[in-house]
Amino acid sequence: MPTPTTPSLPAGAAPADAPRPRLVARMLSRTRRRQLEDAIAADRLREVERFDLLAVEGLRALARKSLWLLVAGGVAFAGLNLAVRAVRQSGPLLGESSPATRVLVLVLTNARQLGRRPPRRPTRPK
Repeated sequence: MPTPTTPSLPAGAAPADAPRPRLVARMLSRTRRRQLEDAIAADRLREVERFDLLAVEGLRALARKSLWLLVAGGVAFAGLNLAVRAVRQSGPLLGESSPATRVLVLVLTNARQLGRRPPRRPTRPK
């Protein structure tokens, strides 16, 4: 039985049911972002790449990269912490008490901070 072929599209063309392209960039000025959004709306930009971050096929690789990033961050933090302590020659956090006591003090301090209301932001004039 022959397999059905999917119709091919010209290079750069998207299927009719494809979602509308959107701009994903964090470090743009308001002016530059507006320029690019206008160019997207007018179809003056071409699509370079399209992928789904949460596709089932990529979840295992994403989880692996995330785990390595967590491990590398932990190692970097521990190394930096040890380097600073060696330079400043300071003792452990919260003195020489038991680790359970130190954890309890940190948890209680953070719980106390959570109970406080955050400062109010000034409202912008309209």
